[in-house]
Amino acid sequence: MKFALLKERKLTGDKRVLFSPTQLADIIKKYPQHKFVVESSPTRCFSDKNYLDLGIEVVSNISDCEVLLGIKEVPVNDLISGKTYFFFSHTTKKQLHNKNYLQELKNKKITFFDYENFTDSNNRRLVAFGKNAGQIGAYHAIRTYGLKHQLFKLPNPYQCDTLEELIFFASNVSLPPIKIVTTGTGNVGRGIDDFFNRIGIKKSSPVDFLSSNYFKATYTQLSKKDYLLHKENKGFTIEDFNLAPNNYKSDFLKYAMQAELFVAGHYYHKGMPLFFERQNINSPDFKINTIADISCDINTPIPTCIRVSTSENPIYGYHKEKGTESDFSKKESIAVVAVDNLPCELPKTSSIDFGNQFIANILPYMAKDLNHPILKKACVFNKGVFTKKYNYLNDFLLNEKFEFTE
Repeated sequence: MKFALLKERKLTGDKRVLFSPTQLADIIKKYPQHKFVVESSPTRCFSDKNYLDLGIEVVSNISDCEVLLGIKEVPVNDLISGKTYFFFSHTTKKQLHNKNYLQELKNKKITFFDYENFTDSNNRRLVAFGKNAGQIGAYHAIRTYGLKHQLFKLPNPYQCDTLEELIFFASNVSLPPIKIVTTGTGNVGRGIDDFFNRIGIKKSSPVDFLSSNYFKATYTQLSKKDYLLHKENKGFTIEDFNLAPNNYKSDFLKYAMQAELFVAGHYYHKGMPLFFERQNINSPDFKINTIADISCDINTPIPTCIRVSTSENPIYGYHKEKGTESDFSKKESIAVVAVDNLPCELPKTSSIDFGNQFIANILPYMAKDLNHPILKKACVFNKGVFTKKYNYLNDFLLNEKFEFTE
């Protein structure tokens, strides 16, 4: 087969790629039965020359390639009919805003594999950018807290090249003995945990966090069972929560009364309760003054996320009384970071990490047979026809009033 690494077209600022030049050179040696080329790109974090210097072919025309490998969805006008594509599409959860895109994949008889749906036997993602998002979001949290309280100034992460730079900068500031609460134990949560660990912030259990005072900055990491209660006191199970999130209420305020900094890395389930209500923010017992919202779901489940921010201007203020945007440095405001595509801020690091996951978990199967069971789990279309696993999306396409879920 002939494979092509695509240039990213959806977002002008997305410089990521599936494989770095070094990774691709190693792949070419390991799989000589296949041919790999790179689509020319003026913006990619690795230049055309970086690939050419390693003897990798760079082309402008990819029409003779059978399998096309990208990161984000390829714009409709750039999709080539009848080809096989791999990328993130944000379509298989019936996302209403991408319904037309799903229809175009069908119309163009494309065979399509969605990275989001590559999972192991325990339904854990095999390839994801979540850990990078967590690491970068944790850095944003420290940087924003420093700016909010005029303690220190750190570089904006999009101006840096590597995660090691962020770790170096964040390790060399003096944080007061604040309490930090984080949510999420998936890929994003592991990234937050990894970053705080590497810069030397102490970790506490949720129970100790609520009852102890510390002499240095300390964080706790919450899973859903730590901040959600069943409305009928039946206890928390993730299976029941996934089926009926409306049966649960938030118990997060007890952490908001202890922590100044909140780093949100949870996965949002439609119907889950707000972490806190707007009126809670004005209570003198509510201590949170800085929020790094990595999950970045507008208005829910964190009401301070009123808009997405940009890498260049990642911070805005949320006025505690008015509920409107304000100067984040003011006492009456909570400083909010809500950048929705954090891995783009360190494209080389994110690309290499994602590529390593793909090389270990997907490529060995792909190199043998695109019909391997591991790959078939993520195959949404086969030549424009929904595969059995994703046939439920047919009703979504046919029903104009289908409920939006995310």
